[in-house]
Amino acid sequence: EELVEEEKIEESEEIPIIQPSAQRLCQIESGVSPERNKIIINELAWMGTAESSDNEWIELKNGSRAEISLADWQILNPDEKIKIIFREGGSVLPAAFYLLERTNDQTLPGLAADKIYTGALKNDGDSLYLFDENCQLQDYVLAFSGWPFGDNNSKRTMERRPGFDWQTSANPGGTPKTENSAGFYESFFSG
Repeated sequence: EELVEEEKIEESEEIPIIQPSAQRLCQIESGVSPERNKIIINELAWMGTAESSDNEWIELKNGSRAEISLADWQILNPDEKIKIIFREGGSVLPAAFYLLERTNDQTLPGLAADKIYTGALKNDGDSLYLFDENCQLQDYVLAFSGWPFGDNNSKRTMERRPGFDWQTSANPGGTPKTENSAGFYESFFSG
């Protein structure tokens, strides 16, 4: 009888198996300033391409001097129609670009996507938030009342300028995986 009681005690002291939970989404909080010391959102084709308005793409850029792993980073918009979680990681070399194409790798023929995502950007404005693996806000693009730059008709993308402000690309189709343009400026001549 004593042996049976000891076995019962050992069984009840088993260590429970804890299943890993799904990664939680980072929280979008107003009033929080982005760090912008690692990876930034560098260019957006919120309007798609000349071939299709569905051919949206997002370009990230590593502004640091170190290779950055994107494992567990997230890109979210407020209504979570865009919810990109970098579960398997990937990394970005210093001063290098990381290209995300919507739906498939045919968005930009001749350029390989680093990641495929789902969800669409609203042409009348949206916002994107980039979080690191600790849910620290690294960058954002706020466009609640419409995209301030880029052009739907000419398919000129919205791209970053030095100093983190934005401009419309000088190049229809943008500058995916290359340095951004000097910017598009319309000149008006009176005649």
